[in-house]
Amino acid sequence: MENQFGSLIKMLMQCSGIKGRELADVINYDMTYISKWINGTKLPADRNIDTIIELMADCFGRAYSGKDWGGLEIASDNPKASIEGLLRSGYQADRNAENSRFHIEEKRLAFYGDKRKLIKFLREGFRHMSAWSTDKIVIRTTFDLFGFLGHRFKEVINELDRTVIQNVCLSTCMNTEKALEEYSFYCSNILDLIIEHRHVELSLYRINEADPKIIMINDEMYIQIMYEEKEMFAACCSTDRNIVDHSLRYFKSFMEEKELLNELYIF
Repeated sequence: MENQFGSLIKMLMQCSGIKGRELADVINYDMTYISKWINGTKLPADRNIDTIIELMADCFGRAYSGKDWGGLEIASDNPKASIEGLLRSGYQADRNAENSRFHIEEKRLAFYGDKRKLIKFLREGFRHMSAWSTDKIVIRTTFDLFGFLGHRFKEVINELDRTVIQNVCLSTCMNTEKALEEYSFYCSNILDLIIEHRHVELSLYRINEADPKIIMINDEMYIQIMYEEKEMFAACCSTDRNIVDHSLRYFKSFMEEKELLNELYIF
């Protein structure tokens, strides 16, 4: 996960020539706090962020000479406002990423006994995807995601409209007989996916009903449907790095054996 706020502060310091101690004096914070922000180990508190960003933007804005600062979009007629906007965006992205882990961070693995709650979790997770990747989301499943979400596929995917993500890469599995029987349903969902996003990569694989039902999102989130039968449902999910990495190797072993049915690229 990117440390956008800290990386931005580091770049602004390098481009402006402003040292850590100088910046610490300007915002009236100890240098150790700024080091933690830059390293991504800590974020400023919400109650203080407005003052911190305003003081930083003023400091860096006064140092701006009109030259290129690492490709950052800074208006020469009002550098303070541009820098303030960049800092706010970076901070909000990192705060969203932190919030998107919900209660999983403490438990390492969360369990859901209600499909509706898992879908809600997915929606909230997609809403925070811009904090994980600037413009792309990669969703891979060992089973039929369209069929699993049903009529709620569109509302879940549409959460991405609230982010800056325009590139969607979806690899999912499909039962060809079921797809032919429910042709209009699958076509409708695929068309909605294409229409709503600028770049779409869609890969369809032949389903193997014996495979475990796993969802991997941006190699940052792991979800496994353990049981689904009528009103009975059980799933687990995690964003813990060790669990995700282990699950990713497990996931890839199944996908390597799957038959690719079709690929679609829309740019």
